[in-house]
Amino acid sequence: MPLDSAAVAGGLRVRLPVPAVGAVPHSEFTLYSVARRGSPSVTLRAGQDLLIPIFPGSSGTLGVPEFQRWEVSFTRGGPSLAISSLGPLSSAIMIPWALIPKEGSDTLQVRLFSTRSFRVDAPPASGSAPRLVTAIRADANLEWSVLIVP
Repeated sequence: MPLDSAAVAGGLRVRLPVPAVGAVPHSEFTLYSVARRGSPSVTLRAGQDLLIPIFPGSSGTLGVPEFQRWEVSFTRGGPSLAISSLGPLSSAIMIPWALIPKEGSDTLQVRLFSTRSFRVDAPPASGSAPRLVTAIRADANLEWSVLIVP
């Protein structure tokens, strides 16, 4: 779901329904999404590295993610290139000028995909009651249009 600036600043508050088998661990939580800092339209001088500031999001009340991955892809209308990594995002993404295609449109399209997975285990169940787990995944897709000028 698209988030407005209030949801980005205040976090996304989630309350899960109680399933028939009983309450799940962490049925209420707050998660802070990966978000753009600044405009989706950016100007870049030819020859300079592109630095895109972002809010990398945070786990809120969930604790440390068990898995994190991000990928930034970019194109000038031809083949797309990508930089990806396992682990958390930093507060800015840097695309070196050497990797930006030199031919094509004067506009570079940049896309960021980020995913984080959380697992919250319930305390050990007594007797034969099933042990419940809450699995939560947060994905973000952001786009920028970068005008390359001389």
